[in-house]
Amino acid sequence: MGSYLAFCAKACAGAALALCMITTPMAGQAPAARVTPTHASAQPALSLYSNARAASLTATARMLETYLVRNANGTLSLNAPAGVINGLPAADVQTLGTGLNALNLKITAGQLLTGSGGTVFDSKTAGFAFQGGWTGYGRTWWGYYFCLSHYDIYRMTNFGWWSLTGAGIAAISAFSGIAGAAVGIVVGLYGGWMYLADHGNGSCLNASWAGGPGWVTSQ
Repeated sequence: MGSYLAFCAKACAGAALALCMITTPMAGQAPAARVTPTHASAQPALSLYSNARAASLTATARMLETYLVRNANGTLSLNAPAGVINGLPAADVQTLGTGLNALNLKITAGQLLTGSGGTVFDSKTAGFAFQGGWTGYGRTWWGYYFCLSHYDIYRMTNFGWWSLTGAGIAAISAFSGIAGAAVGIVVGLYGGWMYLADHGNGSCLNASWAGGPGWVTSQ
């Protein structure tokens, strides 16, 4: 699997950033996707970054990806010159650095593997399904994500997440496992924003290895 950021740079035509950021309404709420009734439980730590912070974090990740190095033991490091680091938003650099440290712990423990270009994977990664965009789950040096095709988002919004394709359910389940939240909670919190970001080719929910807010992007 190639670099997710590089993929988005091709997929999001006409956008100023490689990842096309959605416009968050100033009033009202995103439409809620149908979810299975659940018992009260702890809410996940994930929330949504503001558009400005999400765009800044994405741009910083794109800049630093040039300096990503795969070490002999499979861990990843950023060998960016001090002049480059000092010219980037400190909060973004800290978030990406903390996330990279968390990822390297998983790599050292044998939970994940790495490839060239900052790709992160394991031998059990499910394949992708393509239909009006693609559906699947992925990892990269800056975090992890799942994407739903336009078809899957249509089914999720109108018939409930349990009507997703097998690839869609597997993708959300993999993401939910790391985020520490039930599938129904993830869909309930973010399904509406993914619907708004779908312009006919699907959308994605992204999160940093460091935890904290996530961000939604169009495919």
